[in-house]
Amino acid sequence: MYYIARFICFLFICPLSLSAGDNAMNSTPFRFLYWYLPSTFDTYKSDRIDVLPVIRNIYAPLITSFMNSRTEGMIAESWKVDPTGKTWRFKIRKGLTFDDGTPITADIVLKNFRRILWLTRKDALPLNSLMPEVRDWNNYAAPLKSIYATGDTLIFKLNKRAADLCEILDQAIYSIADPKCFDKNAQWKDDFCYSASGAYRVKSISKEKVVLESRHVFHSVEYAPGVVEIYGSPANRDFIGAITGNSCDMTVQMSSSLGKDKLKTLTSAGVAVTEGIATDMYFMELNHKHPPFSDPALRRSVRDVFFYILQNGSQLSSQVSIDHSFIPKGGMGYVKFHAPRSVRPVKGAKGKVVIISTPLPEKITSKDQDIKILVEEALTESLRLHGMTSHIIRLSGKEWYNRKAKGAYDIIYRASGISISDPFVSLRMMFMSKIGACIPDPSGKIPEIIKEAEGTRGPSDRRLLAEKINKTIFDDAAVLTFMHSGPVYLHNQGVDLSHFNSASDVVEFRAISWRPEMVK
Repeated sequence: MYYIARFICFLFICPLSLSAGDNAMNSTPFRFLYWYLPSTFDTYKSDRIDVLPVIRNIYAPLITSFMNSRTEGMIAESWKVDPTGKTWRFKIRKGLTFDDGTPITADIVLKNFRRILWLTRKDALPLNSLMPEVRDWNNYAAPLKSIYATGDTLIFKLNKRAADLCEILDQAIYSIADPKCFDKNAQWKDDFCYSASGAYRVKSISKEKVVLESRHVFHSVEYAPGVVEIYGSPANRDFIGAITGNSCDMTVQMSSSLGKDKLKTLTSAGVAVTEGIATDMYFMELNHKHPPFSDPALRRSVRDVFFYILQNGSQLSSQVSIDHSFIPKGGMGYVKFHAPRSVRPVKGAKGKVVIISTPLPEKITSKDQDIKILVEEALTESLRLHGMTSHIIRLSGKEWYNRKAKGAYDIIYRASGISISDPFVSLRMMFMSKIGACIPDPSGKIPEIIKEAEGTRGPSDRRLLAEKINKTIFDDAAVLTFMHSGPVYLHNQGVDLSHFNSASDVVEFRAISWRPEMVK
């Protein structure tokens, strides 16, 4: 689907602009039970799982392909690209304002891009790679030749043809925020400072929920919710009980937490199920930057024994499809890696290994919690067979992020997502940026493979390069992937999700049709 969106983005000179008020909206609040409530409204931190759902709805990007998998203008009314594919002109929609009435101009859009480019200037983000001058940018006030505004138009002057620019600009980090929220050094002034440019504004926020209200400025599907209530969930919250007990209208679980039997039970109870694409990978990250896992031979031995136990000595294989490929099945670059038939642990390792994982409730209520326990047990056993002991520390939210950022762990339980049709934008964010998933690359080879792929047009050659990256990740053994998963939206019969992009891992509420009168 992203192939189609990028193709249309590149060829269309004047795409359909979005106008407000095309369809009726539903005034009944739409209740969405999510894992977390946001910790900030800072677009720079939009990649965080707690932040993304709200930011995606209160801030608008220049363009998007979320609804109906079709590239559409949001802040941009239309756009043009020259024959070289290097110069892009985005005309800003007339009359568009933030929710406080401040006009959204090309200069304001430019300030947002300059802020993110400044904060990421030492990162090799996909957009930065098309604007080499950014890396040597030392004065925030200094103009850039590769991006500037003229009248009502934002202009990009890139160093090479950019067939995937639409996908890049649709990332939440490039959504448009009010410059009143960041200072002269590009720093966000207050965590919850905001002024909405997107389809919804924040009506209220509390410890229990965030309430969003439609601004009626962008096109939406018929009967999209006028008011959305997003509830955060504590670790012991029963998501299944919430949807079957009608205390929410929709919730989201990962496919790994729902087996066929549970899905059958849910549908029999009248719960509707909409499955997304399995684009998420679950893995254990071994910290290769300090002992004991700075030793690649030890990492590979721990990997082999861990995978052997998962496949042969664990109940996990009967619950999920174990897969050790970093890139999910069906994606460009997928490789089937097999667990070894026999193992002989490397000798000589000793000491305590600190494993950072996420909290578990007192009562196990979901399949993914069972999976986490089985994975941790297999890893602990692998470490024991190598002469090491395990110390598991359970953290969430900022505590988890801070521990990860400081590198204060030996092993950390992780998950991340990727675009499977053409993964190189995602891979660049993962391996060449400090604000993405920051996947380890002990070999140091992956950035060059990504750059080679970006200069390669042939799909078969790009596939081979993606496979090469996948094999490098496996051989380095700093990332031990054990399964893939995707979002499963559980909702009542009044919810229609047929218009949103199933390759996305977040919901834009303007793409949901909400008919509470259809709920039985």
